[in-house]
Amino acid sequence: MESRLGAVAPWLLATYLIVPPLFKASLQPYAPVDLTVLLATPTAAVGGMWLLIERDHLDRRQLIALSLWLALAALVIVGVSWAPNTGLAARSAAYFVILATVPLLASFPVAADGVRVRRFLLTFVAAGLIFVLISTIALFAGELGGRSVIGTNRLGVARALLFVPLVGIPLLIWQRFGLRGWIFTAVASLAVVLAYATTSRAALLFFVAVGVVLALGSLAISRHRRRVLIRVGALLLGTIVVFVALSGVLPERSGERFAGLLEAAGEALDEEPSVGLAPSPGDGGPDGEPEPAPARRPSSITQRTALYRLALVLFLEHPVIGSGTAGFEGSGSTSPAVEGHGYPHNLVLQFASEFGLVGLALLAAMGGTALLNWRPNSTAAVALGALLAFLLLNSMLSNGLYEHRMLWGVWLVLLAQPVVGHRTASTAEPVAR
Repeated sequence: MESRLGAVAPWLLATYLIVPPLFKASLQPYAPVDLTVLLATPTAAVGGMWLLIERDHLDRRQLIALSLWLALAALVIVGVSWAPNTGLAARSAAYFVILATVPLLASFPVAADGVRVRRFLLTFVAAGLIFVLISTIALFAGELGGRSVIGTNRLGVARALLFVPLVGIPLLIWQRFGLRGWIFTAVASLAVVLAYATTSRAALLFFVAVGVVLALGSLAISRHRRRVLIRVGALLLGTIVVFVALSGVLPERSGERFAGLLEAAGEALDEEPSVGLAPSPGDGGPDGEPEPAPARRPSSITQRTALYRLALVLFLEHPVIGSGTAGFEGSGSTSPAVEGHGYPHNLVLQFASEFGLVGLALLAAMGGTALLNWRPNSTAAVALGALLAFLLLNSMLSNGLYEHRMLWGVWLVLLAQPVVGHRTASTAEPVAR
């Protein structure tokens, strides 16, 4: 029974993490089915049954991971008691327990074996390949393709485009560079350009920050520095070639948004974000009165700055235990830049504002334990670390504590890797130097 549950867990967990956000980003308006709930049920059953069967064989790392995860769920539940909006807090807590805490227990059978971790990552790679293909076609599909896939900046779609380079860059750097490596370089380069087309800033941050760290790390420890330089150079050159080849069909919105980053950063320094344009003195309406210019939404950077300020204020008001579950959303802010946002778009600030120093301590414990558990002793381990690094980086810019199941799922897989899992991975798949 345990072997059957273990065999199906990687595919089921990855499907649960990948498919619902993509479904909601593209097909939800046309298919009123709650796919998240449908997939959560079998995923929760597999994780729960595996833990029940293996409860006497869990090692220290797995028990620590389980304790941290249950502590987070308990904090979210208890936080309802001091939340400003009890009804809203109760719904958020139920959402987190039913659709995150229980289903993501399937991370434990996945993490228990190095082969299962590779299968888990393979599903991400397959999803990336599929959506790179779909999005490439969409680039040439005119307005319909741009609106439905590229131009929407739906983070679920943008993230799917990144699965190939996220998992592939470490594999490309650490494994032998054969024909498959060249093919993978081409696909990864295309994915980088498509990530640019979605205007996802987290994508560029990942490639600049994590990509540089991986490249420098490989140069530092590898005896074949020339080979590493060739691999990294090929990826950079391939990205430039693909960008030039597709420049004619890339959405104008992509270039405009990234070109306006400096302007948006300047706006972020203002105390009050501008939500409209002042009327021009020379313009007039039918009655000779000045006609106001159309209002424009604040830039996303300006909005995030306002969200960060509110989260910081909430933390300073309740520094120990925070404002409670969903306290940020229930704060009742009327600021135009904050209105309609249920979370501050920064995981650390959300923990600080809603659970204070207690929440920050739990978050630090989860991060520190994951760092101690991670060992770059196989390509799968390196790829898993890179994937978690991106999701953590992405959580500093978007997504909320209660909705970001992909982050929690990958985090738990790394947290729950037992000693035998590392030994299996390093024995079955030695790192190429």
